[in-house]
Amino acid sequence: MDEKLTKKILEQLRVLDKNYIPLVSFPITDGSPKNFLGEKENRTCRFCGRSKTDGITFKKEAHALSNLVGNDSLFSYYECDECNQRFSIYESDFAEFMKIYHCILKVKGKRGIPSYRMNTSRVDIEGTTTSIKQYEGDPTLQCDIDEVNKKLKITALRTYTPIHVYKALVKMALTILPEEDFEHCKSALNFLNQEPVSVNIPLPVVVQMYGQGVDVHHSVMAAIFKRRDDAKDKVFSYVFLLAYNNMCFQMPIYGCDLDKFAEGEPVNFFAIPTFPLLDGYPLILNSVVDLSSSEKKTKEPISVSFSFADFERTDFNSSAEQ
Repeated sequence: MDEKLTKKILEQLRVLDKNYIPLVSFPITDGSPKNFLGEKENRTCRFCGRSKTDGITFKKEAHALSNLVGNDSLFSYYECDECNQRFSIYESDFAEFMKIYHCILKVKGKRGIPSYRMNTSRVDIEGTTTSIKQYEGDPTLQCDIDEVNKKLKITALRTYTPIHVYKALVKMALTILPEEDFEHCKSALNFLNQEPVSVNIPLPVVVQMYGQGVDVHHSVMAAIFKRRDDAKDKVFSYVFLLAYNNMCFQMPIYGCDLDKFAEGEPVNFFAIPTFPLLDGYPLILNSVVDLSSSEKKTKEPISVSFSFADFERTDFNSSAEQ
């Protein structure tokens, strides 16, 4: 790691240390035993406030973190079946938002590693091989191959509603918040439960992807950092971090009554350095996306670049394939 980057990371860690304490963290590895948040008896839904006496049910095992990111062991007792179903639309948009990334990075979801398909062209993971079928005249998948340097750039399309993606992340953050901290975030809960409408403030989320290797995090990790009582800067009270495979999401939890100290003044938000970066893995994607719009984005181009060890080109007759 070069000296300039090392200094930057150390400065980020100093800023983190003087402003935040780690509140909760949930590491999940392959084979982790099932863990349930909350109490099994006398359940009340955290998201709608109702219990069995109100006629709702808790029959489904509610994932505390989406199983799209590889979580199959952390669940919650405090999400009713109705809310679980209601939130599924947000999770579906999150799946579309991340599909080409999850396909290329081999992120195992509910039904295994997802394939990317639109019209006739597609990307599939077959064992250790990435199979790409690109049909002439199909604009939904473009491939730029550099056989000399063994690099491939794929440009795919995705259709999603930004605010749905944001709410999928908010739901995960609110699920893992301890009860006493959840009580401070009722405005965030109200936002989650509202019909999806655009908001008049940006909803930024830091999206990072690390290169050189697959599954550099070696686990799924969800964590929340809480502002210190003696914080040196004006920062958000809670920051949610979700890391898995080569991906990392970071976002403040808006709608916290503890943030009223700012009185309308700007509040700082900075990216927290994660272990792959500390270990020298390069950030090949480090962007801030605004997910505040309720307007569906249709066929938005999204590019992914990666290296390959071996390459085999096969020309085929599309009519024979059909």
